[in-house]
Formats: sequence, structure tokens, C-alpha cells
Amino acid sequence: MRKSICLMLVASAMYIGCINSEKSTGKADLHNHDSIGGRSNEPKTLKTEESKKLDAIKDVIRRQATSDTVSYTFLLEGNYSAEGNEGKAFYKNNKIQKIEITFYGETGKAIYVYNFNHKEVTVSQQRFNYKTDFTEVKSDGDITKSEEINFTTDLNGQTMKEIDSKADLDTFHELKKVVPFDLI
Repeated sequence: MRKSICLMLVASAMYIGCINSEKSTGKADLHNHDSIGGRSNEPKTLKTEESKKLDAIKDVIRRQATSDTVSYTFLLEGNYSAEGNEGKAFYKNNKIQKIEITFYGETGKAIYVYNFNHKEVTVSQQRFNYKTDFTEVKSDGDITKSEEINFTTDLNGQTMKEIDSKADLDTFHELKKVVPFDLI
């Protein structure tokens, strides 16, 4: 009897470990840059999970709405920066107007701003370097702008014309997975 209980406990632990492993794999796949942009090799179950996640986020934003202008604060999961990131999406009349996201690093930070105008998105990606250790940054005087990249894309992340090779389009595709572009 005791051996049966031990065997059942071991089997249960292995089963739970496998379930958690599958969940972790699915979550990691959401941030896999090989599946960005809805390419045909992307599993259909991911699309369903992403759609459910966006619907849940829409519900939260709609419940918090007190006027026709609403904001939503979010974080991007993944390996974007050493010290994390913080983003905010702004909506007016249930449509996305702007996304601002800041990525923090040990040697600097990057600020991305996406302004939505119907089917076009103007993007500004600014990178800044710290003049001192990041724990010692006290004011804007401790930070210098190292570069700025501006471009226009459509809602699918296709650029309107040739852009700088340093431009980060992958982040826009990741944003589409966690930030709803409309609340309807």
C-alpha cells in the first residue's frame, strides 16, 4: 500500500512537471522572433491563445474606462533589456492613439513612441547613454542621446519606405501580441 502511494505521488509530480513544461514552452513561443508577423509556420493554437489574451486585456481596459480617453500600462516579457521595460498605451474612442515604451539597461535606455493615425504608424526610437553608472543617474544631465531613428509603418509592421538597418521592427510585432489596437 505504501509503495502504491509513493508511486502515485511520483507519477503525479511527473505529470504536473510536464504540464508546467508545456505551459512554459507555449509562453516562450510567444516571444520567438521566428514566428513574428503571423507567418504560416506559426501554430494555430498560438493564434488562439494570443487572441484570448488580447480579448482579456480589452475587457480589463474597458472596465477601467471612465471616459472616452483611456490608458493601459503594460510590460513586455522577454529579453528586451537588462533592467526591464515599462509601457503605456493610450486610447481614444476605443482606438489606439499612441504607445510609449521605455527599455532600461545598465549603460542607457531606449524610448520608443508609436503614434497611430488610421492605418499608418509613425515611430520614433531614441537611444540614450548614461554618463555615469545607472544607479547614480539623478537628472537628465546624466544622460545623453546617442541616436534617433524615425520611420513610418502600416498596422502590419510593413515599412512605408527604406529604413535604417538599426530600426527595431520586432518590438512592434511583439506589441501587437500584448496591446490591443482597438477595444471593440
